[in-house]
This record gives sequence, structure tokens and C-alpha cells, in this order.
Amino acid sequence: QATVTPTATSASSSLILTAAKTTVTGVYPVNLVATGGGSTQNWPIQLTVTAASSCTLASNPASLTIVAGQSTNLQILCGNVQGGFSTALHLLVGSPPAGVVAQIITNYVVPGGQGSTIAISSYATAPPGTFSLSVNASEASTGFNQTIAIPFAITAPNTLLVEPSQNPITVQQGSSSKITVAFVHSGSF
Repeated sequence: QATVTPTATSASSSLILTAAKTTVTGVYPVNLVATGGGSTQNWPIQLTVTAASSCTLASNPASLTIVAGQSTNLQILCGNVQGGFSTALHLLVGSPPAGVVAQIITNYVVPGGQGSTIAISSYATAPPGTFSLSVNASEASTGFNQTIAIPFAITAPNTLLVEPSQNPITVQQGSSSKITVAFVHSGSF
């Protein structure tokens, strides 16, 4: 409700209409009412609430598996664009776990456009396990701020260990000797 007390034969007032983030998009009737000098005037107006400018942050692939000592890339995208949102978003990567390095190749992403690449490298000594890497996209002038958590796993490097049952082995000329050899592997082949 706004109250205006005219000091002359005419006056004006600004009225700010705000739609909450939870307001459903659509058309709403609004009735402006002016009273004064014993009379009342009604002015119906139409308020249209549109979708907020936004997009949905995602990674491609959605999750990763990295063998310790190897590297891979992933793309950060901002799709499902609403409200004509096209402002470049600044990217920031959270701290990766021990033994892993995450480097943003392009530090921004444009909604609906080509994604940004993040290079992920792991040291051979990186501990195996399941982790999460957070990526934040923000833009100050629009107030956009969204973070995603990308699940990834580190697996042990592929190793093969050969263990003979005896060492050294002695065989006489013209005869043979039997030994057992055990093969133990870790990682995946």
C-alpha cells in the first residue's frame, strides 16, 4: 500500500512490484486503488511474472573413475537456460583430495554455450577411494551462484606381481624341476 499526499493539483508515486523466487510464472491481475478528496478510483493492471534468468550447472561426464597416476578431462556446462540468460559465469574448483590436481582450462562458462574444460590429474601415490569435487559458477551482477558436486573414484594403478615358489632354482643337466609361480594383480586389466 502506498500513500501519496498531493501538495498541488497533481502528484506521482513509484510503486515497486516484487515477485518472490517461489512465485509461479504467469499473469496476475493487480488492482491499483487511489482515494482522496472523498473519492476512490480503481485501475486494474496486468502483472506478468516470467522465469528468472538462470541455467543448470552440470558436468560431462557426471562422474569419473581415475586410475592413480593417470589424468582425464571433464566439461562443465550450464544448460536448461531460462529467461534468456547468457551472462558468462566465473568458475571456481574446490580443493581436490590429496594426490589429485584439478585445473580449470577456461575459467568461465556461457549458459547454453560450449562448456569449460577441467583437467584432473592424479599422482601414482593418490589413495584409492571415493571422493567429490565441487565446482562453483557465479556472476555478481545477476546474483547467480550455483555449486555442483562431481563424484569420482580413484582406483589403484594396475600392477602385476610374479612370485616364484623358490628362488634361485637349480636344475641338473638332463632333468627338470617343478616350481609354482603365483601371479597377483591389483587394479583392473
